[in-house]
Amino acid sequence: MTTNTTVATQTVETNEQFQRPITARALLVAVIVTIAVLAWVEYSELVTPTSQMSESTPPIPAILALGAVWALVWLWRKAMQAVEQVPLSTLAALGRLGRRLGLKRAEVLVVYLFLIVSCAMPSVGVVRLILPCLMELQYFQEPSNNFAQMSKQIPHTWAPLEGEPVRTFWEGVDRSVPPSAAAKVPLIGPVLEGLRQFFAQTSAVPWRRWATPFVLWNLYLMSYFAGSFCLVCLFRKKWVEDDHLAFPLATMSIEMVRGGQPSGTDRAFFRNPVMWVGFGLAVLYNATNMLKVFNPGLPAMGMFYPIGRLFTEFPWNRMAGLAAWYKPEIMGLGYLVPSEILFSIMFFSLAQWFVRPLAAIAGYQAAGFPWPRTQAAGALIVLGLFFTYQARHRLVQIARKAFGAAPEVNDSDEPLPYRLAFFGTLISLVILVAFPVAYGVDWWAAGGYFLVGTLFLIAYCRNRAETGLPIVWGYPLLAQKDVLTDFLGSRPFIEPGRIKSFSLLSMLVFFERGTYYAITSTEQEACIVGHTVGLTARRTAKVVLIAMVIGFASSMWMYLSSYYTWGGNIMETVGGTQGGQRAQIAMRQFLKASAWIDVPSPPNLNAISATLFGAVLTSALVLTRYKLMRFPFHAVGYALACCHTNYMWFPALVIFSVKTLVMRTGGMKLYRRLAPGFIAFTLGHFTSIGLWSFAGLYAGEYVQRYRVWFL
Repeated sequence: MTTNTTVATQTVETNEQFQRPITARALLVAVIVTIAVLAWVEYSELVTPTSQMSESTPPIPAILALGAVWALVWLWRKAMQAVEQVPLSTLAALGRLGRRLGLKRAEVLVVYLFLIVSCAMPSVGVVRLILPCLMELQYFQEPSNNFAQMSKQIPHTWAPLEGEPVRTFWEGVDRSVPPSAAAKVPLIGPVLEGLRQFFAQTSAVPWRRWATPFVLWNLYLMSYFAGSFCLVCLFRKKWVEDDHLAFPLATMSIEMVRGGQPSGTDRAFFRNPVMWVGFGLAVLYNATNMLKVFNPGLPAMGMFYPIGRLFTEFPWNRMAGLAAWYKPEIMGLGYLVPSEILFSIMFFSLAQWFVRPLAAIAGYQAAGFPWPRTQAAGALIVLGLFFTYQARHRLVQIARKAFGAAPEVNDSDEPLPYRLAFFGTLISLVILVAFPVAYGVDWWAAGGYFLVGTLFLIAYCRNRAETGLPIVWGYPLLAQKDVLTDFLGSRPFIEPGRIKSFSLLSMLVFFERGTYYAITSTEQEACIVGHTVGLTARRTAKVVLIAMVIGFASSMWMYLSSYYTWGGNIMETVGGTQGGQRAQIAMRQFLKASAWIDVPSPPNLNAISATLFGAVLTSALVLTRYKLMRFPFHAVGYALACCHTNYMWFPALVIFSVKTLVMRTGGMKLYRRLAPGFIAFTLGHFTSIGLWSFAGLYAGEYVQRYRVWFL
């Protein structure tokens, strides 16, 4: 009886805590952690570089911060309880006051939801690619390219166009900040000095030339993120209540933010031995790879096994690049993925490889065959259209509600009121297209470009809601503009008088190789997490939107300061002179556009055929599964396989085999008992890699030898 009363009391207290408004101290803690993450990202991913921990989903810094906050909250409570036991009434009163001032569980949840959005903003796919896209044409002009002609088309409100602001962006400023007395403080002196140096970098930025571009791009990209969030809110009820999608990726976050509370199973997550077995196996896997860095003679699995090196004779040498990548994050959360999707990923990935020697036997030698990325573009366009068609009745209801014609439609439990979500989506789409058009991009080019991008976004978010795979790059990279140029050829884009249009459109390549879709899905999952553990949808949406604004603005400030302090030529590289991967991505796109100015290309028949093949096969898979529910091939699995033909098939094979064995031996009961272990396997991988990245602050040259990146 006492136990039941205690549980009931705790439940009431918890519910009361979640009904309180978002507290200022929770937001303050979240902002402080966000700034600390920015400094960490700058050093670990740009200056050293030793890791890409912000690329994961959820972001590794958010996971580590949640663990740190839980630990500090626990220590604070224990300390205050100890003070309360002191026989002095004054100290006992202070202990009770201190315990009340500590962060509550609801506030820890707010901090985490804030961080999974804000910590994603400084990742590899947002501002880190935007700035090189804005600044490369001005600096890398040569007689062999048309960058000089293209750079003349850039509006001065987009970026500095000439002079010292351009040179120092790539070469850095010759300026050093002398150390202060803070560096001599015991224990925390290096941290204090590092933060001081971090903020002092702001003075290196020529703000007079960057003030207008800084505000302009902040407003434009924030309108994109806000509009994307509004868009997925329109689909929430269809995906959650009608389709009953599981959002498996949110499951890991839900278990973490419960703080050890029971989650409907026989054991709390962090008290479950199965969980710690899975967590320990992931840590062991990474620990062996880490130790091998220091002693190459130690055995370790590494990150992949190059199967393709076994194929040396014609025609099998066409499979020379095939590898079995381990990808613990996929092996862990892949346990929650429907089996038919896992099977489809495995089957279609390997099919993309085995068709190559068959084509060689037939004498077909076309470069790039079978063009899986182009197939993926066709697949995602069809999926985006199909998912929109599926939700047509819900969307019509929402539109009627937005115009005041359906008062009976209840949206009180939605993250955003339907009117705000509906018109927010429309306004954002108008801004996305109107902004480049106002500066000279042809309306049809901008409209087609963002139409393809919107379909990719819908398909990506729906796929992740169904699969839960922690894949940032779950869409065809750099395909958004290629779909247009493949079908129309480059001539309509670079005809006389349209050089400006295509030059500016090429500068928007960051939309095609960014983590924008992943961040939108993360915002959607944050609402699922908040709702599951008791935070209202509207309050969760407020946290998400505040985190989006603060995260993006602070990230752009940090990257500007970093580029001007260190120089873009050496950022994100080890001994490089022309920038890291992001700079090279932008460079390749500009060189392609420059070549088309000299020699326009006709429509790409191979790419058109591959796109149509992907679209037709996806349509066939969708229709067949609609008629035959037990059909083993899934359109989502095919699309993901085409996006990553080499990285996902082996984890999918392993997990599919394990799930099949589990279901045939122990059924659903055993499946559920083992689920915490697989979730923890991903959690252990993220945690150990995050700590390894932190070690890079002190032993960067060693950490560089085992760099882990994420899909």
